[in-house]
Amino acid sequence: MTTQFPHLFQPLQLRHKTLRHRLNFGAHTANMSLDGLPVDRHLGYYAERARGGAAMIVVEPVPAHRFTQLTRGNFRAEDDTVIPYFRRITDSVHEHGAVILQQIYHVGAHGDWDNSFSPNWSPSGLPSMHDSDGSHAMTEAEIEELVECFGRAAFRAKQAGYDGCELMAAYNAVIEQFWSPYCNRRDDRWGGSFENRMRFSSAVLERIRKYCGDDFIIGMAISVDTLRPDVLSLDDQVEIAAWHDARALYDYVSVGTGGYFDFTRIIPTFVYEEKMGPPHAEAIRRAVKHVRVQAESHIRTPENADYVIASGQADMVSIVRGQIADPHMANKAREGRPEDIRPCISCNQMCWGRRSRDYWISCLVNPSVGREYLWGGDRFAPAETPRSILVVGGGPAGLTASIALAEAGARVALVARRVSYGDNRTTALLGGSLDLLEKLDVWQRCVDNAAALRVMRLVDDTGRLIRAPEVTFTCEEIGLDAFGYNIENHNLVAALEARSAEITGIARIDGEAETVTPGPDAVEIRTTTGATIVAPLAVGADGRRSICRNAAGIRVAQRPLHQAAVTFNITHSRPHRNVSTEFHTAYGPSVFVPLPGQRSSIVWVSTVDRAARLVDMSDEELARATERQAHSLLGCVTVEPGRHRFPLAIERPERFAAQRIALVGEAAHVIPPIAGRGSISACATWRRSPRRWWMRAGSASMSARPTCWRATSAGAASTR
Repeated sequence: MTTQFPHLFQPLQLRHKTLRHRLNFGAHTANMSLDGLPVDRHLGYYAERARGGAAMIVVEPVPAHRFTQLTRGNFRAEDDTVIPYFRRITDSVHEHGAVILQQIYHVGAHGDWDNSFSPNWSPSGLPSMHDSDGSHAMTEAEIEELVECFGRAAFRAKQAGYDGCELMAAYNAVIEQFWSPYCNRRDDRWGGSFENRMRFSSAVLERIRKYCGDDFIIGMAISVDTLRPDVLSLDDQVEIAAWHDARALYDYVSVGTGGYFDFTRIIPTFVYEEKMGPPHAEAIRRAVKHVRVQAESHIRTPENADYVIASGQADMVSIVRGQIADPHMANKAREGRPEDIRPCISCNQMCWGRRSRDYWISCLVNPSVGREYLWGGDRFAPAETPRSILVVGGGPAGLTASIALAEAGARVALVARRVSYGDNRTTALLGGSLDLLEKLDVWQRCVDNAAALRVMRLVDDTGRLIRAPEVTFTCEEIGLDAFGYNIENHNLVAALEARSAEITGIARIDGEAETVTPGPDAVEIRTTTGATIVAPLAVGADGRRSICRNAAGIRVAQRPLHQAAVTFNITHSRPHRNVSTEFHTAYGPSVFVPLPGQRSSIVWVSTVDRAARLVDMSDEELARATERQAHSLLGCVTVEPGRHRFPLAIERPERFAAQRIALVGEAAHVIPPIAGRGSISACATWRRSPRRWWMRAGSASMSARPTCWRATSAGAASTR
């Protein structure tokens, strides 16, 4: 065991089970079921997290009652058909040494009758606060029915091999609705006094213990929302937890943040501070004497988790998105390899973003999520012989991919012209992009040419009579030296070029790809200079009009935004003080992003016609227009040479790899406004495991194919 995280990797007794350490994989809606049944996609997903070392896994909620459907992917309620399907998952997780629980929920007024075709049962018939649905106030007989359904659901979980269950009160689910005097306005024995409002949860917990016996863990998931006056406060939750603890009704309580009234804090993005849940968990831990307390919400890393345990804020922690991004987080941390953990960037694009559209979840930095059963998990042994890979495109994404692949042991042929990079556009590098460039020994070469982004300011400049107040975020609020850095692309590319020139595993082919031809065993690329290069795998980093993508037959969904972005750089008489300012106008945002010295880069989004007029202005006219747009915050402005106009659209390919061709950068996604963050961070996976892409871009038999590229041209011999 590593001494790096000594508090986190201590065993913990939880009722009749001993957790191997204190890092758990908490409940969340993976939305992967087929006809309400957990099939192979679920099995591979949870088995991989158990194999990766999670101590306890809480499987996503099964509805306690048929009237609580929330998503299309909910498991079947009140149906024993699920038992053998769940048994496959519990057996697999147990084989890898993890404890496994089933979460059970009923969301009360917040159900989705479009999915359930039934009324939403709630304590008092109040409407949901996050949509327009109403609800039905339960009769006493219906309350008794729901209590019984919770008990039966728990017994069904025990029959399926689960070690226990977790009840979801969090986010204002039905249990919390009974606790809350705002939601519970009953005047019978189920409402009114504090004791009466505790009656429902007490009855549910006692029924579960009656049906499942002593050797069955029972947990309770709660959340704290400090921003809403109409939900339970932290003091309320402390009192409720102490009441249940004194009666030994459950074994642990898991403490998160947010609720159905404030979705943003349920799954906090990178703009929120880290360790959001632990302070609330600490308050509850001080009030209870017997139950274990679990902290969750934006803990993210083993370092943070170890601190939470060491400081006494909680007995155990749940990191969900971090173990979605890297299912082997626990093993890597325990082995003293935290630098090998693929970090979650808290973007929420493929986890919450896909779930909100009712798809099964995945991950922007880990494409194996949801595909573990197809891809053999997220485990890759080093290749016995180096793989050979073609990279097409010499921009930031292509160069980063080449360096990362070469450092991972691949032989790389980079097809790109040797031309000076004259583009004056800039790239805002955040989070994972910086981490990757540091690991590739690139960032140190260009940091002096970048400007730190320490303050983000949003200004409502719509001109409306009633406008939103100005909002300012500082990096210190989330414990960072800077949100990120803004750098001109030519400086970034120069640093990448210098680093790639030092690596013997990268062979540079000077020219542009003219044709790309995938075959059953390899991809052939012919350049504009007449050279032909063949390799088993090609990486398309050749921009939004990617010929690699076209050759792979990957279709692209496009959504024009009927706007255009004008980009240019300015010098100004007043310092920017490392403040990035975004003016929201009636026509789109105008963003002033710091550059070194008294310079800034501008992305000015407007209608297509207005953008055309901006581009056609003289330097003096554009300077005056820029001063007006900035409200003279930066003083007198001088427009530097070079301006560009880009029609804005969202472009999303149907897949990221096909026919031995994988995509990165703008070949893989185009998301306005103009930025390069994704182009770099999307390459992070290459450094860790090029073999993944080797296997994924073609067929499972690819490892038996040729393992070297060859380049030929008129009068030249093949190179191996």
